[in-house]
Amino acid sequence: MNLSESFGRSKRDRLADPYLTPGDRAFVIGAQDGSFPDLGWHVPGEMGGVWTPPLKLLDGFWLRVNGHWPVTAEEYSTGPCTTRHEYVLESDLHVTRTQFAPDGEPGVVVRYEFRAPTAQPVQVRFLARSDLRRVWAPMREPEAKAQDQARYISDLAAWQIIGDQPGACVLVGARGIASVAHESGPELWGPETTRGNGISVALEYQIDLSSHQTAVLEFVVCGGMGGESETQATYERIVTQADAMLEAKRARYAGLAAANALQVTDPSIMRAWDWLKWNCDWLVCEVPGLGRGITAGAQDYLWWFGCDSAYAVLGCLALGQHATAVATLDLVRERSDAANGGSGRVFHECTTDGTVVHPGCTQETPHFVEAVWQVFCWTGDRAFLERSFDFCKRGILDWTLGQCCRDGDSLPYGYGITETAGLDLQCIDSAVHLVRALHTLAEMAEVLDDPETAITCSRLASEVQEQMEAAFWLDDEGLYADMLATPAQMVGRIRNWIATTEAIEFTHGRQADVLGSLNGMLRAAEFDPEPDRKRAWSLKYWVVITPLEAGLAPRARADRVLDLVRGPEFVGPHGMYLSGVDHTHTMSINTGALAVAELQYGRVEEALACLRVMPYRLDLHMPGAISEM
Repeated sequence: MNLSESFGRSKRDRLADPYLTPGDRAFVIGAQDGSFPDLGWHVPGEMGGVWTPPLKLLDGFWLRVNGHWPVTAEEYSTGPCTTRHEYVLESDLHVTRTQFAPDGEPGVVVRYEFRAPTAQPVQVRFLARSDLRRVWAPMREPEAKAQDQARYISDLAAWQIIGDQPGACVLVGARGIASVAHESGPELWGPETTRGNGISVALEYQIDLSSHQTAVLEFVVCGGMGGESETQATYERIVTQADAMLEAKRARYAGLAAANALQVTDPSIMRAWDWLKWNCDWLVCEVPGLGRGITAGAQDYLWWFGCDSAYAVLGCLALGQHATAVATLDLVRERSDAANGGSGRVFHECTTDGTVVHPGCTQETPHFVEAVWQVFCWTGDRAFLERSFDFCKRGILDWTLGQCCRDGDSLPYGYGITETAGLDLQCIDSAVHLVRALHTLAEMAEVLDDPETAITCSRLASEVQEQMEAAFWLDDEGLYADMLATPAQMVGRIRNWIATTEAIEFTHGRQADVLGSLNGMLRAAEFDPEPDRKRAWSLKYWVVITPLEAGLAPRARADRVLDLVRGPEFVGPHGMYLSGVDHTHTMSINTGALAVAELQYGRVEEALACLRVMPYRLDLHMPGAISEM
């Protein structure tokens, strides 16, 4: 199997950063130094390892060579299809570990190459540690889990491990070579110990390494919820067809690369564009019986989110990955309909076992409607539009306007994009996305010959936009507000934010600035002579640019906002801050939204300035992957 990739990206420092070996049915998450530390917070320490969603298979795997465990790699590389770790051992023995996940298969292939200047025997021990558990869901954690059980299958020269979940099974073995010894046990450990109630299995081999030649060992790990016979069929398929599977994946990735080209004068932007084609595909996950779609991110978010999907499919469309965009929104719609009683409400979060963890924030339903329209505009897929239209109508007219609005007010209540406790009243981003969704719903209705809905939605869009501008614009600040609330509603919220801020250790020294801003706001709320009068509150989260991102703001207001947010209060060296007050984090999503906002008003150079900070993130954590935060 030829696993070389000439256009990979590498690093030799900060190798404790995590990596992802991607596949649509299986993936590996570990540290770039080759280790498998306890990663993640959804299930503390359990989000790494080898996964075939919705099941985790292994905490990790390790190789002992001539009695020593090469734990720390000297170099890590990412290719479009593979990930690689380079080790140098005693006697100038070089070991290269390369991994890939075949398309459409719940398994991964791990290849070890051994090279040395002199001929020598090499004794190898491969150890894998199981932890068969289902994906995170809060109502199931902490999970009581029985001990995994292992048995050696002589006909396959592989270990089979069974978990306590019905059908949970994993097979671990080598391609084309029998082990000289094998053992298993819960107390059998390699160089690392991991959490959980798994079991370790070991396979030993003797390799006669010739001078200046390469010897190879390849392992297959596969599994899922389909039971022993299905897992064995998968194992035999990968063992016999792994070479062809890799070439097929390479050919598909070459097609993704060739689907479109970006030609600009900045080579770093062009390079990032090309890697984004693979980045998007890396995050695609398919679960039989549930669906297929782009997930939010490794390692804690490899499942589906309403807001993230609405943003992510726009990138898929621009990159030519139209089937992924359609499948993602179909999955979101179907799971939302099932979980939310046919209301049209779009979920916030759905794990890969189909559990809807959160029924949905207010902004996500109109945001989804906008995404549906964009998919139709790019693809011309009328069947997709037809099967989505009724859901979109229910979501906007019945749920958003019917259940989220109160007392004749057309600005909806509830959490928007900013996931800060207390920002649950009338938020700017929810209002903006409602306006845009009403416009797009009207356009859908015109295409599908529903003139009554088109007229109604056009009228409502104008009314909501007019109300939004009047309610949220702060002329003294030259900025849109984050939320509408009465002073009485704000007092308790602000006190909670102060308490949270006081409990956080700020690494950049802005805690005093944040507390000063909050205490000033608290005094204004406590001494307001009209405590029950609703008014706009400026918290300076990034969502204040959403009216501009949507192109809804009048030009004069847009210029004032953009001139303000382009300054150091909102933008730092790595992009736009999530908060113009605390400056703790910048993200790709809001920096990209700022670029879109600049382009909506013809400010091309300013938009390019936003984009030029993105390529820096390409190798910031995992080489070749744009980091979220």
